[in-house]
Amino acid sequence: IQVLSDLDSAIQLYANSQPIYAGGTDKTWLSADAARALKLRVHLYRQDWQEVVSLANGLITSAYPLVSNANYANSWRRSTTGNASMDAETIFMLFARVDQNQGSFGDNFNPGNTTFGYMAATQDVQSLFAPGDVRGPSTMMVEATLSNINYRFTRKYQGRNDSANNQKLFRISEVILSRAEANAALGNTNAALTDLNRIRQRANTAVTALNISNNQELRDSIFTERRRELCFEGHLLFDLARQRKPV
Repeated sequence: IQVLSDLDSAIQLYANSQPIYAGGTDKTWLSADAARALKLRVHLYRQDWQEVVSLANGLITSAYPLVSNANYANSWRRSTTGNASMDAETIFMLFARVDQNQGSFGDNFNPGNTTFGYMAATQDVQSLFAPGDVRGPSTMMVEATLSNINYRFTRKYQGRNDSANNQKLFRISEVILSRAEANAALGNTNAALTDLNRIRQRANTAVTALNISNNQELRDSIFTERRRELCFEGHLLFDLARQRKPV
């Protein structure tokens, strides 16, 4: 299809382009790896499982280490770049200008903004996280009472003035979970479990590794882990659609 052809062309062209990163971190500019991450997502949606594994293998390297459990929450609380360890697993992100205090994506999740702040976490989302999960409500959500109703809002996009943060569009944790899903579909159970447990145990160092032999149970576990890891990042509707699950 055309989008794959365009991405292949882009990857080749990026290799021969002149660096323009002097104006900021390279993760705020489109790159060959960003194109590869997008190509991987296209193949995931098309269920081209071997292509997903191949592309993921090329991206899951020391260049993109997972942020540690201790740094996970703070890695979402920054409106500027400059601390490489906090952006370690990011492949591509949109940069939040530090001199722009009006109108940002984070306003949608900011309960302190009287104009926006209308995208709260459902009870269904909150119930996904076990105690001790660094991605859960106690660390990654802020509580607020609006019109006498208690809500929780994600911190993923709240940074400068609690309304502006870098939008991480491609992260290596997504790539790892995509490889897990592809390997599960290919019947490579051990490889799928390794990737699934890597994400689970980064989020909660106290959990024991899953050992699942039933393929459907494994695939369901990966789907649920995508919900935990990627919530509020725009994936769920597409995951439901491509897996033909009801909304």
